[in-house]
Amino acid sequence: MIAISIAKRQRGAALIISLILLIAMTLIGISTLSGTRLNEKISSNHQQKAIAFDAAESALQSVWSAAYLRDQITTKLGNGVSPGPILQPDSISQLSNGFDQATTNGTIDVSGTLDVRYCGERPVVGGNLNVDQSQPTLVGLLVEVTSVAQIDNSSTQSLNVQRGVLTSVSTGRPGSCTAGL
Repeated sequence: MIAISIAKRQRGAALIISLILLIAMTLIGISTLSGTRLNEKISSNHQQKAIAFDAAESALQSVWSAAYLRDQITTKLGNGVSPGPILQPDSISQLSNGFDQATTNGTIDVSGTLDVRYCGERPVVGGNLNVDQSQPTLVGLLVEVTSVAQIDNSSTQSLNVQRGVLTSVSTGRPGSCTAGL
């Protein structure tokens, strides 16, 4: 008789508490999984941005040589040809082919462009050390190199610009860009 009266007084409190705890643990598990997915996307985007930046920077460094740039400016612009990009399209496509990155999951296709422009001459302070005006005057050749690398099938892109001045003898060649040097 005592066991029957105790059973009648129980209202299922343990069941309700168990269900509430189960729901709370499920919600915590779902939010943890969502946070993990978000962190994975952030990590992937950061890796893609680093790959694009490295490819663009590598393209800049492949042409950034004072001797090479001075030679290209003299060759391309020395005979009165109107200023334009210094590099030829075939050399740009050769550089672009080397951008792809091998990973453990396959290859990341990276495409890129490289634009090298001559921006004109600027007088160098103390460039004419001779009173005789028939002697050549030293000038700074303004050069701008722009590299863009983009990961295919993605919106990841890196734009790198390097500007510099190369000391040379004045030739009076006009420039084709407005580099803020």
